[in-house]
Amino acid sequence: MVASVQPEHLWDDRDASERIWPGRTHRAFPFGALRDAGADIVLGSDAPVSPLNPWRAIAAAEHRSGDDRAPWHPEQALTRAHALAASTDGRTLRVGEPADVIALDTDPLTCSTDDLLAMPVAATLVGGAFTHCAI
Repeated sequence: MVASVQPEHLWDDRDASERIWPGRTHRAFPFGALRDAGADIVLGSDAPVSPLNPWRAIAAAEHRSGDDRAPWHPEQALTRAHALAASTDGRTLRVGEPADVIALDTDPLTCSTDDLLAMPVAATLVGGAFTHCAI
């Protein structure tokens, strides 16, 4: 089973969910339960409803709080590595194959959540050709 989810919505829906469904929000945005059940999780943005920004989806899936409050139902969080993998197709690059790749100046697996949210892309290759280069 593939679960295509939009983690950033939990930032917007947290307060309304607690107000409307008190005591039942542990079932909202159950990324951990989906993972544990063996679902293949794919992260998206639901653009244009939410910004088309994969860093926000990754941060929401991992940290589960869009402000200074504690994470909302942290037992449902994904690890940063799982969230990053759920935002890519996971293929191994091979010599001679076309590739869609981004290059970063910071490791998205080890940076802070704030740095992740502000992470610029240094270069983009689409089909193996540079389409953006900030260097």
